[in-house]
Amino acid sequence: MKTTSFDDRHCVSRETLRQLQERTDVPAIVRLTVQFSLIAALLFVVLFSQPNTHWLNIVAAVVLGLVQASLFGPLHECIHLTAFRSRRLNHAVAWLTGFSLLWTPSSYREFHFEHHRHTHDPNRDPEIALGGESFANWPARTHEYLALASGLLLLVMRTLMICLPAVGLPESLWQRLAPHVRPRSRRQIAWESRIVLVLYIAIVICAVNWMPRLGYLLISLFVAHSFLALYLASEHTGCEMTGNILNRTRTVISNRLLRFFMWNLPYHSEHHAYPSVPFYSLPKLHDALQDDLVYVDDSYCSLHSRVFRKIFKREDTSELARRKSK
Repeated sequence: MKTTSFDDRHCVSRETLRQLQERTDVPAIVRLTVQFSLIAALLFVVLFSQPNTHWLNIVAAVVLGLVQASLFGPLHECIHLTAFRSRRLNHAVAWLTGFSLLWTPSSYREFHFEHHRHTHDPNRDPEIALGGESFANWPARTHEYLALASGLLLLVMRTLMICLPAVGLPESLWQRLAPHVRPRSRRQIAWESRIVLVLYIAIVICAVNWMPRLGYLLISLFVAHSFLALYLASEHTGCEMTGNILNRTRTVISNRLLRFFMWNLPYHSEHHAYPSVPFYSLPKLHDALQDDLVYVDDSYCSLHSRVFRKIFKREDTSELARRKSK
């Protein structure tokens, strides 16, 4: 790694950065068209396939969960206002994609921007502050890793982040449970949470009374959060908790298909380094930064297989954290 100070922004020239920040709507429109088309087709299979097709519905629900998880990509980009040139379009798509993942736009904005300000700080990063250093590092035991991979903890946390603001939180609980939320944003989060909660309750009522096949969407919700739990853990877990942003963030090269559906977010170190660069320019930013990157893996499967092997053998998982790919 170069010895230049990344905090002084010496890695990418101003001219290169200006070019990378140029905006266009086309890449976002293409990806959303593919994602929403797949979701519509899979929903049709789940809801309107022939009777006695239980296994087909389960398979469709599992695939739907994977596509549903990929909506985290547009949600993330729209919160950063980098998906589209229009602020209103960014906000509208953030609503659509966030709803499917139990996020409201305002809640995720507060959460995610605090994460950017205090990335991988066990005391201040809301992604890990609940568990501190224990959440900043890989699980030490097999059952802990399996609990992470299940996505159940993530699903429970997302559900609580919708339900609690919706029913109303006193000042003391806001400070204790969500200190990252600015007081001026609490009212907006509360109203958005109520809208999402009412819509989910309506879906449950429809499932119980008229469309029992909507129950298959529970499978897709669990699959989506299981995938996201493993995906999100790869972004920072096991990285350093101090130093510049490249020391605290991991890039996973992965493959073209996953990068397409996740809107190039596997280039995560690059995104944290320059959050104003839109997702479709991250591959070029990766080329510009690759000599400075600290944590780089070839694929999510290889990363998690190494983590699990170390845990299963009861070895020190910190030894596998740094791995520079060429």
